[in-house]
Amino acid sequence: MLCLTMRCEVLPGKEEGFDYLTRQLKEFWAGQPGVKSFHEYRLVGSPVRTIMVEVEDLGALQRMTETGVEHVTPLRKEFLGYVSRAEYEILDVIL
Repeated sequence: MLCLTMRCEVLPGKEEGFDYLTRQLKEFWAGQPGVKSFHEYRLVGSPVRTIMVEVEDLGALQRMTETGVEHVTPLRKEFLGYVSRAEYEILDVIL
């Protein structure tokens, strides 16, 4: 399973806006060819959130970032206004 992960801390007072933005991100990613799933995880008692977008393969992820850049860029800029310490990784999860 190949996943793009976005790990961050939601800024104090920005939780409601972040939740709304997460729904927008889910709609965007769900509409992209090659996306298998989208999940958000919350660390209990912490502002830390992890978003995982499972994709078919690395080529699908690359195509999405190249063709969807005009949609990703505004969402990414808005996302960065709600969080601190944003980190991105591509994981190859072995189950």
